[in-house]
Amino acid sequence: MKKKSIQLLGLSLVVLLIAFSGTACKPWTPPTPCTTTSTTSTPVTTTTPATTTLPSTTSIAVTTTISTTTSISTTTTTFDEVKDATAKWATSGHADNSSLAFRDWDNATNPYATVSKSCASCHSTVGFYEFLYTDNRTIQYPPLALNNHGLTCDTCHSNRAADKTSVRFEASGQSVDYPGVASVICGQCHQGRTWGGTVDTNIKKAYPAGDNSSTVDKISSKISSTNPHYRAAFAALKASKSQIAYNYGNTGIAVDSTHPGGTDCMVCHDQHSTEVRVVGQNGQNLCQPCHFFTDLNDVLSFPQKTAIDVKAAQLYSIIKLYAADSTTLDAAGHTKAQACIAFNNDANPYWFKDANCDGIGDNLTSSGSYKTFTPRLAKACFNYLVYIKDPGIFAHNSKYALAFLDASINDIKKYKDYPISDAEVATRNGSSQAMPIQPHWHSETGTMRQIPLQRSAKVAQAAIRQWDLTNF
Repeated sequence: MKKKSIQLLGLSLVVLLIAFSGTACKPWTPPTPCTTTSTTSTPVTTTTPATTTLPSTTSIAVTTTISTTTSISTTTTTFDEVKDATAKWATSGHADNSSLAFRDWDNATNPYATVSKSCASCHSTVGFYEFLYTDNRTIQYPPLALNNHGLTCDTCHSNRAADKTSVRFEASGQSVDYPGVASVICGQCHQGRTWGGTVDTNIKKAYPAGDNSSTVDKISSKISSTNPHYRAAFAALKASKSQIAYNYGNTGIAVDSTHPGGTDCMVCHDQHSTEVRVVGQNGQNLCQPCHFFTDLNDVLSFPQKTAIDVKAAQLYSIIKLYAADSTTLDAAGHTKAQACIAFNNDANPYWFKDANCDGIGDNLTSSGSYKTFTPRLAKACFNYLVYIKDPGIFAHNSKYALAFLDASINDIKKYKDYPISDAEVATRNGSSQAMPIQPHWHSETGTMRQIPLQRSAKVAQAAIRQWDLTNF
């Protein structure tokens, strides 16, 4: 019996060894490789079996087959597309490393001079990259001024930039979440550096409690001009958050753009050249059917722009009248001293003394800057600069521009109802009838477009204003 049990145990071991050797001793076959090459940031998940094909010459496009029935095609950037994007970028202001935006910190006697720590986050690629990591506008490691070569590809094309989901307005402290794939990057810098609240802070240098009815028209050398900074397009688009213009206590005038086509920057701008796009890459008109634009000239002749330009001209005119006035302020005989003012867009700080009141600054340097602001004048001059420093504000947010320019005009007229021309009155008061729209033949392009029908010279501006508020 014992002998039989041993025999059975031995037989079992033999069977197990045969079974094990049959599995373990098969020749090893390496798994089918699954290699995917892609230059996009979108992950591609695959399972074997899979095939990867790399086209010849300039194409880097990848097709990964998952099975016999399912295929995912990932189109990536080709060499020609990179070449085209680089050529477009080279024509942009971002690439113009000879401009003041990148050369302002050069120092001929100090080769170790750096870009200002407070400016480098938007005026250098290195600074912007650090800002994306720290969210601190004061850059710890700004580049040497001589090595500042403009905003290169790495400024926007980085993992840090791709991870951004919101824009914080540094001046107002408010944020916009998920503003758009381009706006979330562009808005980090195209937001200005001041806001309406900065003007109040400036005024409090002279009047710590803020201005009131007894101080609003009193000159103080402690009040200076406030500059909103430049190309603050995103601040205009998202005015409810930026509050960039002075609102005179009425936050309701700060409305966001309601452009039906969307407000992401790439809706209207090429992301590399930054030029306004009317015709897309495949030849389609990007502005239709809302607008019958055929080229940039059509965009620049849009009624919104005309209405805003007229309104801004009115504001500048009334600013000069107010500055030159010396009307008695009260029964005690206090007067607002006459101190004529002149604007020059090519010389910082833009507002200058004008001793003979001829509309031309006497000395276009800092020593000749205007130093006799009243609180009322400081607010109006700031709003005029908000308009001036965003040349595209008519497209970015026309309603907002008209509202804050009008608010400044009305505030100055509280001091005195300065006379303005009939055309200006028409623009201010608007019209009870919206401007009718008619097809119009565009002689240069041989196409039909729609423009407002101007009924008469006297009411034209009024109709433009009313048409703007009703139809945009």
